[in-house]
Amino acid sequence: MQRVFPPIVFLLVMLSCQVVGATQWSPMTTAEAVDWADLVAVGTTDGDGEAADSLFLEMVLKGEVEAEQAVPFRATLRMETPIPPGRRGLFMLKQHDDGTYGLFHPISYQGDEIDNRGAAVERAQRMWADPAVFMEEQGDQPDADLIYILGEELRALEVRSTGDLNLTTKDLMFEQRRQNVIPWELRGVVTAHVDRRPDRDPPLRITSADEGSPLLPYLVDRLRMASRWDNDLSRLDGSLEVTLDTRGPDRVAGRDAAEVRAYLRAALKADMGWERRGEMFEALAKARDLDAIEPIAAMLTAEESVAHVAARWLHQTYNQRAVPPLLAVVASADFDQKGYQPVVEEAAHALYDIGGVEALPTLRRAARHREYYATSALGKYGNADDFQLLLDAGNERPTDTSGVQGALLQLVRRSNLPVEEWMNSPTWNAEIGAEKQPLWNRWWEEHWEEFRLRDTAGEGGAEGG
Repeated sequence: MQRVFPPIVFLLVMLSCQVVGATQWSPMTTAEAVDWADLVAVGTTDGDGEAADSLFLEMVLKGEVEAEQAVPFRATLRMETPIPPGRRGLFMLKQHDDGTYGLFHPISYQGDEIDNRGAAVERAQRMWADPAVFMEEQGDQPDADLIYILGEELRALEVRSTGDLNLTTKDLMFEQRRQNVIPWELRGVVTAHVDRRPDRDPPLRITSADEGSPLLPYLVDRLRMASRWDNDLSRLDGSLEVTLDTRGPDRVAGRDAAEVRAYLRAALKADMGWERRGEMFEALAKARDLDAIEPIAAMLTAEESVAHVAARWLHQTYNQRAVPPLLAVVASADFDQKGYQPVVEEAAHALYDIGGVEALPTLRRAARHREYYATSALGKYGNADDFQLLLDAGNERPTDTSGVQGALLQLVRRSNLPVEEWMNSPTWNAEIGAEKQPLWNRWWEEHWEEFRLRDTAGEGGAEGG
């Protein structure tokens, strides 16, 4: 099983972090570490300096290396204190291109309770081999290891390639980018042929026999984006076939995949420990399980840390079933409350992306209080009447107009009138906002009668209180 970095949407660091020195690490279960590691072994470090440079293997639990020999070892984890020679422990290591084995997470080295750590690794390996046994054993209380394994087995977005490169889901950063997220209801498979032309713009020539597939624009966008990074795709000398598959498996753990998804949903509870809840949210996201929308939406009224992640989860579905509960969050928000309201902001952000014109009455109320994503949504798909609403919101507090003035600019771009130079600004701060607000008022006084939008996305008037 290839390890794929988890979707950014969950940001488990926000819930709880493992801190080592100055570095924050998101949690990693034993099952995940075993999956990610190329070598799992009990051994002792060795070397002549302050940092060990080799590891003598006493017992190998995973890997293609024999015991009773030494392997080259990188003793540091980012900027942390290196492991010195003479340290015995359980090591879970990743092999680098130069053949050395290195740490990838604080869980990679466990220097105490080695027997217990080894037993946990062996249990995780048995769980990977036959998760159904552990589903029966754990019932409606699956632990974080089992949840992680089922999520990986249910994964419903995969990238495969043949040719000069082996591209993966991780290489194209699917599930880690807010823009151009593939709506979860889009299930299917699409294949594209890629040729690199370094002397042409764009440098990739992408063709497909599946021109009518709704998935193709997402694959093309991600290929072109990835080709601009410093990676193997940017240096491609030849061609390859890339397949994007969002169908998901039919069977997992010897059962129908729908049954396994239902098993996870049934075990989802708001009062779960943070690690299990985080793994559960992530597993259901890997499965792209639309039937989890309702139980997760019910958590929008839980404590803030839970509700925030629930809102993020609903956001990434890009599905209309998530809109009503997100609307309820914004509609019930107390905008007179001081301080940052992460759940409201995430819900408004989601509605900016997927709410559509049906969300406008609720978003207009939030925009009157200068909620950033609500004002941005009026710029994106509001109507001409929203120009005055945004102006009024900005006039009430001219130093708090970043979203307001960005939305005004977007409305002008959608209109029959040209964008004037002063409207664009490479930077924004409270002082610039206060200086520009009178300019916007003056411009509107001069142009409101002739102002027309070229589209009618926001028909219905600037209602909402």
